[in-house]
Amino acid sequence: MVGARIMKRLVSSLLLGAGLFVGGCAVNTLNTDPEVRGLSGQISPQRLTDPASGSEVVLSQGNQLILELRSNPTTGYMWSVLSGADTGVMSLVSEDYIGDDNPRGMVGVGGQTVFVFNADQVGETTLSLGYARSGSTPDDALDIHVSVIPR
Repeated sequence: MVGARIMKRLVSSLLLGAGLFVGGCAVNTLNTDPEVRGLSGQISPQRLTDPASGSEVVLSQGNQLILELRSNPTTGYMWSVLSGADTGVMSLVSEDYIGDDNPRGMVGVGGQTVFVFNADQVGETTLSLGYARSGSTPDDALDIHVSVIPR
């Protein structure tokens, strides 16, 4: 009699455990959230420092390109964007000059001109930049071929 009760409780416990296990493996048919795979979150900007003319870069849409170019505005020369940032594929976000460390306070120390571009639309463009004195023809030119792919 005691053995039958124990056996009944054991079988009941096993059946209850099996039912909970099978129920936990069931698919939630009420979940309508889409499954998202691939890239998520923020993509780090791509940085090019003094690239060679003709360089190629591939960016995901929404990503940024940071272009760092050696320059020295005390000589009268400055980098400027000649074309490619107005095509709808890429846009110029900012342009800044960052001087090199100058602990002795010397005049004429160079630095870097930093351009930040945003990859706005899928497509291809060529960013053309020139290094020239104001009102002069560029003495140095730089072309960067950019392909923007879907994110």
